[in-house]
Amino acid sequence: PYIGIENDHNKQIDLLIVVTQMLTGYDSKWVNTLYVDKVMKYVDVIQAFSRTNRIFGPEKPFGIIRYYAFPYTMEQNIKDALEVYVDRPLGVFVDKLETNLQNINSKFQHIRDIFFSHEIFNFEKLPDTREDRNMFAQDFCNMTHLLEAAKLQGFVWEKLENEFQHGDTYTKVTVEFDEPTYMTLLQRYRELFEKRKGTEEDDDFEYPVDTYITETGTGTIDAEYINSNFVKFVKNLYTEGPESELTKRAISKLHKSFASFSQKDQQTAILIIHDIQRGDLRLEVGKTIRDYINEYQLKELHNQILVLSEATGINISMLQKIMSSNVTEKNLDEFGRFEDLKITVNSSKAKIFLEKIKGRSIPSMLVNPMMDSILRKFILNADERTKILKAYINDNVPNATATVNKMPKPDLEKTEKGGTQLVLDIGKVKSGITSILLTSLSGVLRYMRPVDEILDSVFYVLNTKSIDSLDSVGMYISSALSDLFAKEDTTIVNKFVAFNLLVTKFEAYLKKLYYLINKEEVKPQYEGDDVTWKDVIHSFSCLWGLKNNFKASYQQLYQYLILVKGWRNDESHISPTASEKELQVAINIIVTLYFYTSGSCITDLESAGYNIKDHTSKIIFMKSGNYTKKEAFDGNDDIPGEMAAEPINARKLSEQTRIDILRNSIVKLINYSYTKKESVFTKQRHWIAIYRIAADYGFVIDGDYPYFNKIIGEMKLENLPATLTRDFIEKNNKGIYASSFEDWTNEGLTGKQLNEYEDIKHCAEVFRNIVTENIKKQKNYQE
Repeated sequence: PYIGIENDHNKQIDLLIVVTQMLTGYDSKWVNTLYVDKVMKYVDVIQAFSRTNRIFGPEKPFGIIRYYAFPYTMEQNIKDALEVYVDRPLGVFVDKLETNLQNINSKFQHIRDIFFSHEIFNFEKLPDTREDRNMFAQDFCNMTHLLEAAKLQGFVWEKLENEFQHGDTYTKVTVEFDEPTYMTLLQRYRELFEKRKGTEEDDDFEYPVDTYITETGTGTIDAEYINSNFVKFVKNLYTEGPESELTKRAISKLHKSFASFSQKDQQTAILIIHDIQRGDLRLEVGKTIRDYINEYQLKELHNQILVLSEATGINISMLQKIMSSNVTEKNLDEFGRFEDLKITVNSSKAKIFLEKIKGRSIPSMLVNPMMDSILRKFILNADERTKILKAYINDNVPNATATVNKMPKPDLEKTEKGGTQLVLDIGKVKSGITSILLTSLSGVLRYMRPVDEILDSVFYVLNTKSIDSLDSVGMYISSALSDLFAKEDTTIVNKFVAFNLLVTKFEAYLKKLYYLINKEEVKPQYEGDDVTWKDVIHSFSCLWGLKNNFKASYQQLYQYLILVKGWRNDESHISPTASEKELQVAINIIVTLYFYTSGSCITDLESAGYNIKDHTSKIIFMKSGNYTKKEAFDGNDDIPGEMAAEPINARKLSEQTRIDILRNSIVKLINYSYTKKESVFTKQRHWIAIYRIAADYGFVIDGDYPYFNKIIGEMKLENLPATLTRDFIEKNNKGIYASSFEDWTNEGLTGKQLNEYEDIKHCAEVFRNIVTENIKKQKNYQE
């Protein structure tokens, strides 16, 4: 009855109850586990156990026996039966779960050592040497088969720590890796056997392929795990900002999960994350990280086809049709399509194209056969395609760097510490807010104080001393207003962060306003309870009265208040997938409520002894980038049209140009002793200085440690006095070293900590000078 059962599992028997004996010759390869609930001896033991001892492919490497009645008696009966009928009680049974888990850990440790010896700490790519690849394959196969056996014995990924009883004592075995790590290693194992289409390289892999392992599915697990990390990163980025510890931890975890991607997908994913951080990629509802990777790679492929078509005259439609048809080496010339494609190549253009990528003159008679080889590589192999176009573009564009718009000389002021202060235009802030209020408060302005006083009222509240627990709100709100209205190059990410700051700090702002008016804090409705949103709103008649004011303009404000309450209570605030128009509407709403509330309370403030008319507005700005913004800028309009200054940094340069400048700067730092008689880059801790300057000057995004490690590793730096290990920066970029270099201070440091600080600071100062000099030398950079 079990012939062909693998094609129709509905006919499969899931549970069979046997009283004494199961029929001899029963197709026992399907029997996985035998449950014994009676005492058996000799022939009955052998006959029963024989029903499940036939292995059946990788999914059944052995049978399982579970006996419940008189287990110690049964254990002895089993030994006696095996001695009589098998003559060897040992070796019949497979290792128990405890031993299997210990062996699994041993194999994993060896695999980890192989990758770590190549400084591959997240298993994101294969080792370079043939010997280590072969050893990895052998260990991974053995580990996987042990893992399959352990699963049959009860191991599950959700429980990595397992406890085993030995008489009166217990031992614990903890599996040293989780399921995502295993899936990453599985992806690397698959890459060992990927046929390198369109290349002339020999396959130097010597270990036989295990098709069962290579065909094991990982897609759903990987996709769900990686996308959950992607969602967490986006949420933290848009609500907390790129500099927050939550965002830094989220991006670090996300980068580690990328290791389960192929090499090509990893590169694309990193590019996507950078585009999101810089505000160049707008998120869409329902799209996963995999969706974005596919889109980016399709766009990249389209651009590559365009470049090849323009360079050689090849028919773009025919080329696109071939490349979108699951093309392989075997079906490349199906129905003569490849030969037809080659006919469309312009020989004159192709000759020029080949000479540029080969770097030498090409005889006309060799153009056609060489184009045949180039086209095969271009169509069949993505890596070869990239190499071909890179060789062509680099030769075609002598200085292929991104152009940088000419910037006016920054209007910076020196600080006592030698840093700079950035003068920002408060007029722009007021102008931007005024344009919002003239529309959103058009129906109520006639009942309020003049617009100029309404504007000044908020800044007055922010800068007037109350109590410490409330005064800190001014720094956050002023920073948000600065990002929204004073900066020229605010990204969409900065706008989201600024909006969320205004929403989350609105309640604290109202508490401070109440304190200034009443000289006491807001009280809860019932003594002993915490102050709630409702308590704060009911402390202002201009807010709680909105619900019962039936004039359309006031009802509009009431709806605004309900929206803000919803955003405040929703952890994600406004969705990162909101359009720029939707975001701007939300910004207008929260800004309106700040200025409506303060403007409505000007008389109350004056009654409490404050004179807003004689007050000159100031905005307190937070620190940002590698400069310190001016802490307070006088609102006097005697300095018209001052613009936000642009600090010296590499942010607007192309990625490759930034990496080249950073590499040249590190090389110069390594050789610094040749000109100064004393070397400043001698210890591993000096990487802290290099990273800090790199982050401050826009070479990397602060907190993106995997990216920094990646580009440093790819630089292949020689004569390094100290190697940069995987987690070094992440572990040491804390405390004072996590701040921008201009804010470093030795306050509170003594002894060894002080000496180390002075050493790292000196290295940072030297490296900063080298970096700024190299940036200025960049052809397209303008002060």
